[in-house]
Amino acid sequence: MNCQAILLWAVIILLFADTEGVKAETSLWRQLEGDHFTIHYPPGKERLAGNCLKMAENSYLVVTADLGYVPEGKTCIYLAFSRQELSYFIGDESRPWLAGIALAEKNIIVLRPGSGDIERTIRHEYTHIVMGKMIGNNNLPLFLNEGLAMYEAREWQLWHHFVLGQATLSRSLIPLSALFQYPEDRWKTYLSYAESFSMLAYILNEFGQAGVQELIRELSKGDSINTASLKVLGRDMATLEEEWKLYLKKRYSWLSVITSTLFLWGLMSLFLIIGYLRRRQQYRKRIQEWEEEEKIFREVLE
Repeated sequence: MNCQAILLWAVIILLFADTEGVKAETSLWRQLEGDHFTIHYPPGKERLAGNCLKMAENSYLVVTADLGYVPEGKTCIYLAFSRQELSYFIGDESRPWLAGIALAEKNIIVLRPGSGDIERTIRHEYTHIVMGKMIGNNNLPLFLNEGLAMYEAREWQLWHHFVLGQATLSRSLIPLSALFQYPEDRWKTYLSYAESFSMLAYILNEFGQAGVQELIRELSKGDSINTASLKVLGRDMATLEEEWKLYLKKRYSWLSVITSTLFLWGLMSLFLIIGYLRRRQQYRKRIQEWEEEEKIFREVLE
């Protein structure tokens, strides 16, 4: 056996051992039951699990009311604290920066606490669960799925304007049909989210909430997005996309006057760094408070 073959087998053995180790650990996890969710968590994270359950139940009330649909059965939420645990549940290591992911067909949400605002992540991912159950992933346009998830989670921030503005001015917008096709490219992923929300916001501004709700109803009946758009909005998706792009050019034309692309990139990077550090600090403070409360609670019981 040559050196390359030995190295390959060593990698396979290590990966298998790592997966088996995670499997053994997750078999010891505990459960916390709510009215609409079951939280699965490792021992010692009771306080965090309890807070996640409260956030999830609050998200249920908001999302189901906004979308007008109540999915059957409880949604399982798994708290994965490492990349290995995350990849064990979703079978994918290509996006280690993920804060959470929804598997609508299995009615499962996997969260990675510490990677983002956990309350927003829960609401974002639960929107995917409801939309997936309501319409079905095969007939659900990505821009609508992600745009609604961002809308429900209130995730639009100032730096999204810079991402979208730069892409508009440099004529590098991603076609709606090609969004989220580059998971290894974080910039294009950010742009995909920004475009999704912007397109949803454009439809809301032009046709109102009733237009979006009617569009969702037609999709849930089995219509394609093009057919549903023609029926509800009076134009096909190609026309609607061109109108949206013209709207973006008008909206972001001022950026070309007051800034250059280089400055825009620098400013956007600064906003990204500041926002990330601020959210990380807030989240760590919240987690620390929960752990301290959990410690006090245990000491009282002992």
